[in-house]
Amino acid sequence: MKTLRTCFLGLTVLAAVSCAQDPLDSQTVTEQGREALVGLSLRAVPQSAGMPGSRAVTEEIEEGTDAAYKVSDFWLLEYNDRGLMIGSPHYYVMSEFTDGTAVPIILPPAGSEYTCVVLANTHADGFSATLGEATTLDKLKTFCKNIRTQEDTYNAGTRDLLMNCVVPVTSNTTTLDCQLYRNIAKLTLRLTNREGSDVQINSVQLRNVPDRQFYADRLYADAPAPSPAAAEAGFIDWDVEECAIAAGEPTKELVFYLPRNCRGVTGSVLESQKNVDAPFYATFLEIMAEDVTRHTPLRYRFYLGRNMKNDFNIIPNHHYVLPITINDKGDASTDNRVEDMGEVELAESNSYLINPLKGEVQTLYAVPITRINRFWGNEGPDKSAPIASATEWVAEVIWQDRPARLIDFCSPEGLAAEGNTTYEGKGESFFYFKPLEGASGNVVIGVRKKAASKREYLWSWHLWITDYAPEYTTAWKEGVYAYPVEGGSVHRYPGNSSGTHIWDTKYRNKYIMDRNLGAFAANSSGGRNAYGFYYQFGRKDPFPHSGTALYDIEGNPQQDFTTSPDDCIQRIQGQAYLYEGVQLPYGFYYPGSNDWVKGNPYSATSRLWNNPTWHTSDSNKSFFDPCPPGWKLPETGTWGTLSKTNSAGWRNGYEFYMKPGGAEGDDVTWYPASGLRNIGSGAVLNEWYYGYYWSSTPFSAANAYSLFFTSGGVYPQNNLQRGNGFPVRCVQE
Repeated sequence: MKTLRTCFLGLTVLAAVSCAQDPLDSQTVTEQGREALVGLSLRAVPQSAGMPGSRAVTEEIEEGTDAAYKVSDFWLLEYNDRGLMIGSPHYYVMSEFTDGTAVPIILPPAGSEYTCVVLANTHADGFSATLGEATTLDKLKTFCKNIRTQEDTYNAGTRDLLMNCVVPVTSNTTTLDCQLYRNIAKLTLRLTNREGSDVQINSVQLRNVPDRQFYADRLYADAPAPSPAAAEAGFIDWDVEECAIAAGEPTKELVFYLPRNCRGVTGSVLESQKNVDAPFYATFLEIMAEDVTRHTPLRYRFYLGRNMKNDFNIIPNHHYVLPITINDKGDASTDNRVEDMGEVELAESNSYLINPLKGEVQTLYAVPITRINRFWGNEGPDKSAPIASATEWVAEVIWQDRPARLIDFCSPEGLAAEGNTTYEGKGESFFYFKPLEGASGNVVIGVRKKAASKREYLWSWHLWITDYAPEYTTAWKEGVYAYPVEGGSVHRYPGNSSGTHIWDTKYRNKYIMDRNLGAFAANSSGGRNAYGFYYQFGRKDPFPHSGTALYDIEGNPQQDFTTSPDDCIQRIQGQAYLYEGVQLPYGFYYPGSNDWVKGNPYSATSRLWNNPTWHTSDSNKSFFDPCPPGWKLPETGTWGTLSKTNSAGWRNGYEFYMKPGGAEGDDVTWYPASGLRNIGSGAVLNEWYYGYYWSSTPFSAANAYSLFFTSGGVYPQNNLQRGNGFPVRCVQE
């Protein structure tokens, strides 16, 4: 794929603006200074030169001739050298005045400097009510217009743009020479799909766009990156814009307006590597396409900025031109902007975090079943591998928590048979699936021999289908505890002053998820959506909370196993052998006390999450760990510093400050009081009142360490019996 370089040009304010004259004695002296009449001229901002070496496009793009570049009204405000408003805001309508007309301002004493601010195209006398609150420059700086869609970047009806300027005033000022700058930047995308590319372009989306434009944007002109900071603005993804371009079709041009988003410059020297270590919240363009031969998805991401190598700054009143030409699908191994999402061969694991793509074309996932022979060759009555080269087997959905289809089983070529409900395989290979467009939910898939019953599963896997994508590998930043990722954030917790805490040693530069495994919310407003699932200690299989209904692959109520009264799983009194738990992943064993495992061979305190002796892992991750690849259960000590920094209010759970000595406005992590599945009955108890979270660390042959809290206190190294079912939260390996 060949990508041309970005070109940016300054936008030009074309209208000359003038103001009305107020009856005012130019020699009046007040406590704030000398009142005077000065001529006001609002002149065109000089057009920026194109980037050195970039292609000029001025002959193709008109600037300053349509309504978007005209001025119809403006406000004039003045602030003294302490940043306090002086006088009153003045409102002027363009149609009534000529350039150079005198306006009243207050001149400062000699040696001082005041500030005049002009806000153009607010279009309302009623805006005075807003400006009445702008009593200081600091307050004015926060005034903004919220942005949720592209249409919010300009004024509805008039379709013109907000503008502003900031002008210094001294005791000798006789003319206010104001140059208006638009509050947004313009982006022109030229998208070409060359004949023979074997690519179909489907959609375009702008991501990480600040959710506001500031009325007095020029007050941010000298602010260092990042600007706006995360505390000054939120960041959103705009809606996907359909943009179908087949190979050989004419170039399409799309125009966008964007607010200021200056994220800085990195050390990258290659266009193909610009995306590596892109700054937090840098705006990028995402193009979704399809490999038309394989019918699999491609994703292209282009970060915006002054150049295509290392600049991530979007500056208002500039025009960024991004010509993109697709010659072929590109090489994802050498170009960081290209992602071939056709087939993903998943690593061996017990669960997978699946992010569906936007659009109909979805990634084909291949799940290895090698854990079957590894487990049964070392466990069970006869310790023999059940899957030989000629063994036929079936993969099927045991249950899902949404009343709609979430996945399709597919052939290795990615084709889904109409109405298919299972995948049939042979030998130690893979089963294949694709998530459906817009899918969101949890799915448990089991593999059994073709002739076996649904109580004889050889292994099972949990699919967590969500927009949450917590992969993050950049090293910690001093004093930063929350790091944004798609769909949420990842966190790190503080260590201790001696540097001996687990977050200073084993978890150094590692992150923990902002939500429970299987959850779809990460804050106190999420209710049961923040619960995720319950796990018995040492067991890989998820068990839903009491408010969950279970369904088959087609979204029909689950009827393949007998549920307990007022429940959604099968509860079984007594203990079970380890292999019996594998065969019946929807059965919750409740022994009344101690461990759920009968004759547990891995109960020693040194075995994290009951890790078998025949399994080795560099990260000490158990063979039965329920977390996705790259993640594992946290060890005891993970929550040791949170007990002293939880916020003041109990809201059916705790918000913990992650910053030591945290205060209002600091980042928090939410732990809901989701109760537990009780060892005495298998039922869910204590929702809203108690929070329990397993660590991977045993306490004894019968108990294990956990985080436990109530409204009355937090106990980060509690221990309870292993047969209970608690939520879990995953930390990076």
